[in-house]
Amino acid sequence: MAAQITVHVAGSERSVPEQTTAGELFEGERGVLVARVDGELRDLAHVLADGDVVEPVTAAEQDGLDVLRHSAAHVLAQAVQEVHPEARLGIGPPIRDGVDHSSRPASVTFPYLSPPNPDPPALPEHH
Repeated sequence: MAAQITVHVAGSERSVPEQTTAGELFEGERGVLVARVDGELRDLAHVLADGDVVEPVTAAEQDGLDVLRHSAAHVLAQAVQEVHPEARLGIGPPIRDGVDHSSRPASVTFPYLSPPNPDPPALPEHH
């Protein structure tokens, strides 16, 4: 039998096997994007330690929405580079209502996203 650790979730203690990840802790809760572990945002691959205080983070709160937008920006950047390999992507700050495209070269425009691609590239499983 695997050794157990105790983590604190929503004010209660849970006993889980050592090497349990935050994702495994919230398995089946599809809205959970990341976890707050001892006050710090961690991805769902983070391995929990004995005594950790763990909270689920969803897009219903600002931290979760920021993570979702950040991940969407990476997927969009990958799609732009697939269509325009010459595109140089800039790093910009998160913005309130979407993704910052201000650092894109003038030669890269977005109308090409309108026509459907008969053979779209596969999206990454996760980032």
